[in-house]
Amino acid sequence: MFKIAVYGKGGVGKSTISSNLSFLLSKDGSRVLHVGCDPKHDSTRLLMHGESICTFSQDTDKDPVHIGINGISCVECGGADPGKGCAGKGLELLFSKISDIDADYRVCDVLGDVVCGGFSITARKGNSDVILIVTSGEFMSLYAANNILRGLKNINPSSSILGLVFNSRGDPAEEVSVKRFSEAICIPIICRIPRSELFFKAEQAGETLCSLYPESDEARILSHLAEFVKEHAEMYDPRPLSEESMMDLAAGRPIRQIQEEKKRVKCNFEGFDSERNLTYLGDFVMPACTSHGAADGAMKIRDAAVILHGPKNCAYLMEYAFRRRVLYSSSERSSEIPEPGLYSTGLDAEEAFRDSGRNIDDTILRAKRDGYKYMFLVATCASEIIGVDLQRIAKEMSVKYSVQVIYVQPDSTFLGSKFGGTFGLFDALISRMGPREIEKDTVNLIGRWFYGAGKDQEQEALQYILSTLGLRIRFCFLDYSYMSEIEDFCKAEYDFQLGLSKFNNRVAERIHEVTGR
Repeated sequence: MFKIAVYGKGGVGKSTISSNLSFLLSKDGSRVLHVGCDPKHDSTRLLMHGESICTFSQDTDKDPVHIGINGISCVECGGADPGKGCAGKGLELLFSKISDIDADYRVCDVLGDVVCGGFSITARKGNSDVILIVTSGEFMSLYAANNILRGLKNINPSSSILGLVFNSRGDPAEEVSVKRFSEAICIPIICRIPRSELFFKAEQAGETLCSLYPESDEARILSHLAEFVKEHAEMYDPRPLSEESMMDLAAGRPIRQIQEEKKRVKCNFEGFDSERNLTYLGDFVMPACTSHGAADGAMKIRDAAVILHGPKNCAYLMEYAFRRRVLYSSSERSSEIPEPGLYSTGLDAEEAFRDSGRNIDDTILRAKRDGYKYMFLVATCASEIIGVDLQRIAKEMSVKYSVQVIYVQPDSTFLGSKFGGTFGLFDALISRMGPREIEKDTVNLIGRWFYGAGKDQEQEALQYILSTLGLRIRFCFLDYSYMSEIEDFCKAEYDFQLGLSKFNNRVAERIHEVTGR
């Protein structure tokens, strides 16, 4: 199979050109697979006589292939609703689905720019034999073309670019801009397509120009392009221009050849996570997790579930770490060890692509059936990357299922700590501490965790010291507890902070801000 990827800025004419190209490649009886890789799913319309086809995103289990003109196999990836899901992940799933389709040519009409790793799949080595870049003479179109070259330099720096396809808008000045750009990047213009009413008429008829007006000059130009693709005699390396060079192009100045230099940044975590009284020295990559701190703390609350929105293996590793730590301290504690109450939404590639929210619904219902009315909704790095709005979902699920789904805010620095989400959990808990009638001579102990200080021997020693002052321990924040104990935090007369770590200082300050204590 000879694989062709067509790139260019959105609206520059990629779909029109790629559909005509697929039609022309199929005229000699060759088997052609045409793949629309844009969520707007309109690449195959002209090959399907103006009809839209069911997209892969609408049903990932269904065969996505539809047969169009000349027996062309037409596939549209589609995508989730705007603002949801990860369309790039959908492309990865789609390419796995169609990997066994046998064809002579595969033409991929790709989203307007190499915007992320997912949309670069078609251009990666092994996924494309030649790459066409469609551009007009408008600066933003040329800027997008240069951005595509930058992406190709990162993912496929070999000779893979067949050339530029100049789709003219009819402005004589744009010819100069495209020619200057072509010379500067050392990639030739292999086809110039004139502005023509025939393209508009063909679009209205729901057909390719080459099938509707085969004897036209425009059809002959596109036929030459198809022959050029078949021959693919010479290909070129991606040589993107620097930002300064692109500004020269925009201003009409001579284009300076300025090579972009990548700054080498030394990886150093010295002093990182100092709130945990841990110091990482030198070139040491600190283990980091978006949700470990939030999940680990929330699992200590006996009557609350933890809804972890991520892959199942994340929940497995967190429950394992929790149980192991609890087991180590169990022989020195008389209190009953809580069940973790940890539920995974089982976020997989398909759900990341579509972001239907069904997994979260099902998981919350499971936890509710198990008797939980409090649930902490915690993001993992997977759900953070695809940008799921868990705060909105928590509010909606609380109303929908008559439970209290509490959103846990992730750290502001992505993957900034091994115990990510800890501050978010503590903020969520502290916000629930309301005014209460004071119980005289009682004390709250505040500390990061009570795995060590919560042991019977340590608790007895602390209680003995406090008893000499006529005080008793009412609550340890955050030790094994119930939500009602956290909400009744303000019943204690005094709050004692254990240790002066940055974390404990911040928790104490936050309690003061919220409760005034």
